[in-house]
Formats: sequence, structure tokens, C-alpha cells
Amino acid sequence: MASQPKPAIALNDLRIGYAAKSATREVFPAFSAAADRAELVALLGRNGLGKSTLLRTITGLQPPLGGDVHILGKNIRACPLRTLATQISYVSTDNVKVGNLKVFDLVSLGRYPYTGWFGTLSQKDRDVVMQSLAMVGMEAYAWRNTSRLSDGERQRVMIARALAQDTPIIVLDEPTAFLDLPNRYEVVLLLKRLAREQQRAVLFSTHDLSIALKIADKVWVMCDGEFYQGSPQAIMRGNVLDKVLKNTRLTVDHDTGDVHLKE
Repeated sequence: MASQPKPAIALNDLRIGYAAKSATREVFPAFSAAADRAELVALLGRNGLGKSTLLRTITGLQPPLGGDVHILGKNIRACPLRTLATQISYVSTDNVKVGNLKVFDLVSLGRYPYTGWFGTLSQKDRDVVMQSLAMVGMEAYAWRNTSRLSDGERQRVMIARALAQDTPIIVLDEPTAFLDLPNRYEVVLLLKRLAREQQRAVLFSTHDLSIALKIADKVWVMCDGEFYQGSPQAIMRGNVLDKVLKNTRLTVDHDTGDVHLKE
């Protein structure tokens, strides 16, 4: 019998937080979760619960307090940073604005795991950069200055940079945070298409409950020290979203995922 493929991301009894000589601060208690290739996973939760901390821990930018993170079956504790950079790419929540830098040059930074000490681009690297821009519909902007991009265009360029890194896993921290409503949908639909067509695992955090529930393949929810995962339909059928919206003037439709203001 053929063995089952390993999850792209597997979190086993993971504890996240910050360790210091004076004290250790646990942000979220132990939990387990998984994400597969060709799957778009949305991470939901209120501010301050540790979503960004979790994403940094998964990408190896921050050590876990306990438990393990496995990427394609390998514990990241045993992965050199350069090797990890060929497995997982990360788009932060920062609204990046870099003056006097062409779009092509910004996206080419994603090739750093492959270019050696001097960062010299080969023809293959240049081809990958242009292919990555084409995937997000931005190839015509390759030689435009990044300062002349709209927020939606800039976010597509940052996704292209992650694609140029050529990793099977892409992690994004609130990629729709600075976008208007139409661009939020466009970016999340783009991420879903890339996950399917490129067979990548794409994990992103968001506060857009409705968009996540309508488009994502799987939902992770951090709420009051408890972690939930499942299909959008399973999450909507339970009372998880009610917990997320507790003590707010918002309510969620358990059939459609639409969020409404309470009367």
C-alpha cells in the first residue's frame, strides 16, 4: 500500500511565545494542526492572540517554546536557514515601500537562496523572476519604479517575490490589510489559484472572515486559548465563529459566512 504524502506543514503540540533570560511568555498554549500542498489555508483570530507569532514560528524566524514544526516531513530545528529558505517563503504584514527600486529588482530578491554570496542573477534567475511576475499579472510592470505602484499592485509584487523564491510553501501575514474590498478578493483568489496550479501550500492570516470562509480550502482559528481547524463549512456549522465575535456588535451567518452588524 502506498504511503500517504506528508503534510506540507505539520504542527505537533506547538507552543508559541517569547523566551528571555528573565522570563518566558507563552502567547498561545500547545496545539496541533496541518496544511497540505495545493491547499489555501486561512488563519483567523482576534488581535493579540499570536497569529503573527505563529507565522514567524512556522517560517523559522522565531523559535517555538515547545513542540515541533515539520515542513514537508522535516523538523525545522534541524534545517539550516539557507535550506529552509528553499522550502518556505514569507510575506510580512509590513506595507513595503522602497524608493528608487524597480519591480524586477524587488522580485529578484526572492532568488537570494540560489544566487550565492555576490547575489549575481543567472539567466535562469531572470527567467524565474519574469515568470513569477507573469503569474500575478504584473510582467508589464517589471521596469516600473515601486514607488509608483498602488497598494494592490505592490501586494501582487510581494507575492511574486515569494513565488520567485520557488518554495513549495508560502506564508503571508495579513496580505489584504492595506487593500480595498475588491482588491482583497482579488488577492485571495490569486492565492487560491497559485495554490492549485502550482501545487503549493499557501497559509495566510486575515481579519476578513467572509472572504476567508468563501475562498479558503481550510480554516485555522485561534480563539481564547483554543485552536480549531477544519473546512470553512465545518467551522461555520460550529460555534467557533461566535466565540471569535464574542463581545462585539457583529454576528456571522452560519450558512453563508457573511458577517453582519447586530440590530
